[in-house]
Amino acid sequence: MKGQYFLLGAMIFCSLFFLALPLSGTGTSKSDDFSSISDNIEREFPRSVNLGLANGHAEENAYDFGMFVREYLKERSASLRMFWVISKPVPGTSALNVSVANFLGEGSDFSIEISGDRKDFHLKDGEKGYAVFGMVPSNVAISLSSPDEEKTLEWKRDKVNLYLFYEIRRGKDISRNSMEA
Repeated sequence: MKGQYFLLGAMIFCSLFFLALPLSGTGTSKSDDFSSISDNIEREFPRSVNLGLANGHAEENAYDFGMFVREYLKERSASLRMFWVISKPVPGTSALNVSVANFLGEGSDFSIEISGDRKDFHLKDGEKGYAVFGMVPSNVAISLSSPDEEKTLEWKRDKVNLYLFYEIRRGKDISRNSMEA
């Protein structure tokens, strides 16, 4: 009789073990896919901007890229918070056109200052803002203030520059990164 209880107990224990296995998080973890997702974002975002430059739609391509990545991660039970800043020279002048897009999931305030000229943006989630800064020196320090960070960017006036901040979340796993190009 003791042997039957032992066998019954062993079968119940094994059943519970194998039933609980899929719940224990053996699937995708932060280290499994967040690194490759980050690598892809950092490789493909500048490419989308460059493709847009060739077509005259850099900001639109960057915006579409943000929407695509957001939807892609949503399908994989993850979320994306990001914003980007792109500067482009205004041809034939010393002015700089600066664009900001908000994908932080809520309305957010951004502030950009170049050579004492400050522009403030209040952007809803998924919204872009634009400003032109006149009489910009050839080497420019851009002070960026956002809900997630304060940063000074050292950019060249006569070329396209970009900055991307992004955060990927799935459950308790969070990966925050930024890049400049």
